[in-house]
Amino acid sequence: MKQPSKPPEPPPVKRAGLVYPAHVIGVTLLALLPVLALLGIFGEEVNTASASTPGLLVEVRHITRTRYSLRTTMEIVVENRTSATLSDVMVSLDREYLDGFTSAQFKPDVTRVTPETIDITLPDLEPGAWRAIDIQMTANRVGTQSGHITVRAESANAEGAATLTIETLVLP
Repeated sequence: MKQPSKPPEPPPVKRAGLVYPAHVIGVTLLALLPVLALLGIFGEEVNTASASTPGLLVEVRHITRTRYSLRTTMEIVVENRTSATLSDVMVSLDREYLDGFTSAQFKPDVTRVTPETIDITLPDLEPGAWRAIDIQMTANRVGTQSGHITVRAESANAEGAATLTIETLVLP
């Protein structure tokens, strides 16, 4: 009886790589996402800016990067640097900036709303005293929201207006 023969050897085949360059790039980007999240790239970022005149010091603490529909806080602090009481301090916020947010709550309350600004009048500021305005709002428009905050006192001791430019990037 005849022994069965071995099957023939397979023909030589050039092996293709199992990983394509696009896969390497994709896996690398996916691996970077948690690292970037841990570093805070996708979270909120807070900035403090200030401006002054000879009679007023204004500091604004606001979010510069946030996510859509997150509740954020802005704090505006106004200090009287004169030797007299200021009774006419007006803080004006651009509607252009605030229109990118909803459900805004102001403390103290808004005094006047115009097509261009939302105005808040502060109570008497004694020499060296300060007042804070707290604004709670929800990001409602994806993109960059920018505008100005202007603080002025008409009294002779305050001399001019302090203006700050603020900008917030709202991510999806």
